[in-house]
Amino acid sequence: MPYKTLSVSLLCSLLLLAACGSSSRTRDPSPGPSPDPVDIRLTPVFEGIAFDRPLLMLQAPGDGNRWYVVEQGGRVKTFRSGDGSASLFADLSSRVAYSGGADERGLLGMAFHPDYPQKRTVYLSWVTTDGGQRSVIAAFDVNSAGTAIDPASERILLEVEQPAANHNGGHIAFGPDGYLYIGLGDGGGSNDTFRNAQNTRTLLGSMLRIDVDATAGSLDYGIPSDNPFAGDPAVRDEIFAYGLRNPWRWSFDRATGVLLAGDVGQGAREEIDRIEAGEQYGWPCFEGTRVNDSVDYGDYCTGVTNTPPIHEYPRSEGIAVVGGHVYRGQDPRLASLNGRYFFADYGSGRLWSLDPYASDSTATLRLMAESGRVISSLAEDLSGRLYLIDWAGGEILRIDPRN
Repeated sequence: MPYKTLSVSLLCSLLLLAACGSSSRTRDPSPGPSPDPVDIRLTPVFEGIAFDRPLLMLQAPGDGNRWYVVEQGGRVKTFRSGDGSASLFADLSSRVAYSGGADERGLLGMAFHPDYPQKRTVYLSWVTTDGGQRSVIAAFDVNSAGTAIDPASERILLEVEQPAANHNGGHIAFGPDGYLYIGLGDGGGSNDTFRNAQNTRTLLGSMLRIDVDATAGSLDYGIPSDNPFAGDPAVRDEIFAYGLRNPWRWSFDRATGVLLAGDVGQGAREEIDRIEAGEQYGWPCFEGTRVNDSVDYGDYCTGVTNTPPIHEYPRSEGIAVVGGHVYRGQDPRLASLNGRYFFADYGSGRLWSLDPYASDSTATLRLMAESGRVISSLAEDLSGRLYLIDWAGGEILRIDPRN
């Protein structure tokens, strides 16, 4: 179902979205400029395969012909290039909390071990209500063909209580350092209802960094010795950065290792952040660069400063940012786009790019497409090509040059 058929009221209740109706008390940043002179088109791919509310697509290291698509309801489908159908790689639908439609919970993340296929392990991230609502990160063994997990091999690494059914985050990825990064939202509600994003004794509202190949004390994972707060009794050792609202999608630039994230806003700003060790990004005391003075936070926001986003945009441009990827593809027709960060908006369906390393990245912003899609993620294949994931239409679209 394309975005243009959805009502504003329905969009305000759908996946990822912040509270609608709030407005900024400061001037909105300027909207983006005209479309890029490099003409692109969005090419539907894998058209013979049906996907049900897809959230993520990826490939395993070392195999550029096999694809994996994560569906929110708890299934992962796999297929090879040229296949007309897909098989089930994983089915956690009986354990995943997802009621359909606007529910933000579900199977939310997937990552292969960086030494795959030598180490045949995949990590899945989901929300469950079995025994209490919580986020779960678990490891599974993968068969030799790469076509299925072994359910009996499950090893739970981390569980985090979730007080509400929104702002769960849930994306996971390995960094170039070999550690697993985990993005978690503030626990839900509006205006950081549960006061988590500035509370460094909780893992919510933070980007975490753990070592899946080690253990520490009673933990089923290790703490990297250079984690910025390791050993600080006032901060959980797992925290890499904090002060986030809902880091829905984020990625590492394969050329530089820099971590870029889209943090979904509440009612005034959507932001792109460069996530760095030990930094704090201000939520709920700030929404982007804007002081969030809609609530009297008292001592909770006293003295809080924030690392500003590299880019922010107002609700006139979209209502839920979808962090993407830096283009590092090899197509000579797209050479001028190399090194540009592509990101989108779930509500407006707009696709933009910018230079994430410019002193003023907003000045380099280009509107690349008005997709008309409900975009849940961008994806990057092993060759560096980029894709859009259409959550409502169940389609995958590749970003191609028009000619």
